[in-house]
Order: sequence, then structure tokens, then C-alpha cells
Amino acid sequence: APGARPGGRYPANPIVTPAPMSAETPPPMAEECAERVVLDAVRSVVPVAALIGMASSGTAIDPQSFAVAALDAAAGGGLVPHIPGEVGRLKDGTWVCQFPSTVPATVVPLKLAVLRESWGVGIEQPDAAHLVLRRTTGGGGFFGGKKFGLEVTVLLPTANKSVGEVSALGRTFGTPDAKSAREAQDHLPKMLADVRAQLGNVQDRRRNPRVACGLALALYPVHSDGSIDDAIPARCRDVSLGGIGFSVAHALTTKYVYAVFPNVAATAGSAILLRLVRVQTVGSERQYGAQYRCDL
Repeated sequence: APGARPGGRYPANPIVTPAPMSAETPPPMAEECAERVVLDAVRSVVPVAALIGMASSGTAIDPQSFAVAALDAAAGGGLVPHIPGEVGRLKDGTWVCQFPSTVPATVVPLKLAVLRESWGVGIEQPDAAHLVLRRTTGGGGFFGGKKFGLEVTVLLPTANKSVGEVSALGRTFGTPDAKSAREAQDHLPKMLADVRAQLGNVQDRRRNPRVACGLALALYPVHSDGSIDDAIPARCRDVSLGGIGFSVAHALTTKYVYAVFPNVAATAGSAILLRLVRVQTVGSERQYGAQYRCDL
């Protein structure tokens, strides 16, 4: 079934993460469903009470408003990019930019060397997937106090694949004075744009930028007969208006799940339907990409 395309303030698009999922498992036998809740109809948004077999007198939020509320919660008052690759800002003041790239990790330091001269930064590489571009603007010495300045952290994809996502994060370090702090807010977005110009050599096909976050989730797997499994705890990795990415301890056995954001007040009491479209194993976790189904 086609994915949803929620309306609202931003265009809709599914989250894309690696490796395609296998087909949905067959529906369980009747005796296996004896203790499960079975929905009369699978809708885009349902009351959480319905998933646990309880009556609900409330009215569920509409799916578009649900998607917007989840994105706003992920942004936490920060600046949400309007188009993929645009520089955004997290709620803690960190500037962020995410984009796809095919540049090999071994070549990245060479590509970023041009920023050493244009921005006067030093480049450190703590490990193969992590570079830091740092410029000290004050402090230090015998009487100058602790050093302060600005830095850009570049996180490279760790999976061995031809196209991966690069994340660049810009922030200040130390305790900059007022003048340096103002200058950093002007310089950091431009530095991130320069990092993207050097490494972002692949067109981003997503219509929706994703906002990285760690929001808690409760997932209710949905079987093809409408029966619902018990809640499974998970954690968001990113959110967009088209869907979410999340991590869970064990593989999910259905193609659809209802997702509940227990700490997002605007969606309290409601669950939204997700179609799982991508999965990859990272360490002991399964990382999924999922589309909102807003058309039911």
C-alpha cells in the first residue's frame, strides 16, 4: 500500500534508512490471538485505550496534526529545516546539517582541508568516523582563562555502503564572550554549509528533512487480522512529517505497528499507524525506518 503524505506546514516524505525489510509474517493462528485485542477497523490514528482493550470516549487527533506535533516535540523549539540539506538548529542551540554522501571516509580529511584555510580551523580526527573542526577565538594563556571558540563535528556513516548520511553539528565551546557568541551564530551555519558543499555529492531524494531526537516510543504490532500485540519499548532516532526512524532491542514480526509518544502532550492518548519500510542491524539493536499511514 502506498505511504501516507501528511499535509500541513511541510511537504510529506517517508524516512529512508538502509536495507529493505522482508515480507510481513503470516497472520497468527486463532488460538495464538486468544488473548490479543482485535480492532474492528485499522485506522490511521486510534485511541491508545483501544489497543489495550479499553473503551475510550475521547476523540483521536487527526494524523496530520499528530505528525506535526511529533516533529515539534523532536525539534524542542529549535529551527526545523524546510528542505533536505538545509541547516537547522536543535533546542540546545546546536546547529545541524544532514546530507547523503559517497565520499570515502579516508578521503574526507582531504576534502575538508580547504576549510582549514578559509575558516582558520584546526582539524582533529578522534576516530575514522569522527572529525572535529575547531577554532579558538579567545581565552588561554596565564591570565586569559579557559579557551573558548567554535567547533564543527562531522559524523560519518559507519556502515559499509556506497551512499551514507553525514551529520555535521556546529556549536561553541568554553564560555565565549558576547562578541564571540554573536559571531559564532553567524559563522557556524556558513561553516556547516561549506562542509556540505565539500562532502554532499549526492542528490537528497527526501522531501522532508529529519530531526534527530531521542523521544521514547511504545510500539503496538498490528497483525493482518487486526489483532494487537502488547507494547514494545523503543526509542526514536529521528522524526519527519513523513514518518520516523527508531531503534528497538529485537526484530519486529509485523509490517505495521501503532506508535505512541508517551512524553508528547499534544498526542496524549493517541497512537499513529506506521508501515515499516527499512531495517538494519546495528550491534544488538534493530534500526527501522517507517512511514506514517495517514490515509486510513
